[in-house]
Amino acid sequence: MTPPRLQGSPSGVRVLTVVFLAALTLCSGGCVRRIISSRGFGLLHSQRQRATATTAKRSPLQSSVPDDLVRQIFLRQTRDAYEPLAESKTVSMLETRLRLDSKDVPARLQLASIYERFSLAEQAAEQYKVALDDAAGPSESGLPKNPLQAQSAAEGLARSARSAGQSTAAIPALADFVRRWPVAGVWNELGMLYDDAGDTLHAEEAFRRAVAREPTSESLHNNLGYNLLLQQKTGEAEAEFRRALEINGKSAAAHNNIGTLLARRGEADAAFQHFRMAASDVATAHNNLAVVLLEMGAYERSRNELVKALSARYYFAAPMQNFKLVQELLRQRAELMNAGTGLPLRTISASLARAATPPTSFTQSDARLPTASGVAKPEFSEEP
Repeated sequence: MTPPRLQGSPSGVRVLTVVFLAALTLCSGGCVRRIISSRGFGLLHSQRQRATATTAKRSPLQSSVPDDLVRQIFLRQTRDAYEPLAESKTVSMLETRLRLDSKDVPARLQLASIYERFSLAEQAAEQYKVALDDAAGPSESGLPKNPLQAQSAAEGLARSARSAGQSTAAIPALADFVRRWPVAGVWNELGMLYDDAGDTLHAEEAFRRAVAREPTSESLHNNLGYNLLLQQKTGEAEAEFRRALEINGKSAAAHNNIGTLLARRGEADAAFQHFRMAASDVATAHNNLAVVLLEMGAYERSRNELVKALSARYYFAAPMQNFKLVQELLRQRAELMNAGTGLPLRTISASLARAATPPTSFTQSDARLPTASGVAKPEFSEEP
């Protein structure tokens, strides 16, 4: 069989070929000027150092476009490019309502809650603050114009401010509102703002006021206990945790907190039982006890608990990560001992373990939820 032929005369094919080559030459000279490379973008520091050393060996022509310039252009082009709510019809409708009536508190609260749900904490805090001002404005009786809406706005403002790292800025608004509408939920939120800002004395006062109004709330007793621990009042703190467990024996936050307190006091077996009641499985309980022991500087005992955790549950990410950490701490301690520094165990723990893990193992509850939220560490707890 004869293979198929291209249609057209040989001379026509030659003409098309010449035209194509000419066009390709023009594009090569006028369209593609330079290939821009950004070797350091998105690399670790050590990788950037190697990339920089390689770049230094290039010719001046190859180095004519600095990596930093390319990175700056990229960041300008991608900044604010991701808008998770840009196409939301609900957000568009709420914004329209607010343009028509800026005092529409329900619309503003709904918009703020959407921002909060999408972890847009600063935007949420801004909307909650405006809603609080509108709903808590002065009335003839001196009470908030709409107490329930104002309470919702105040609690939302506190949550969003903590998430955005703006706790100090939110305190005056909540303190002013709670004096006119002293409900337990807002006192609790104000207490957590004070704790977050480092003002533990005012936080204790706020938590005690919250507990006085809702004495059967385990989360409020837990939060008061957490605050007392921050002040090194361990006896009073333990009493509050045990009171929380009397109210709700399944409170994971209270079990974790009292377990940590007992472990630090040297009662590891009793601590493990509380961790076990708070955790979903035995591996998590061993891991949680190991974290407390690691923070105390008891590295060998911590490693033993991590081995138990990994024996109970293979490829468990948290104890695997903590095991690597404790091995590194043991190695560094051995090097310091060999070097004759004479550093005590606690000093090494403070200088190394604290830098690798959050500063506290204790858990503060959210007034809206009976379980923990807020400051629980990822490797310490398997909170949902």
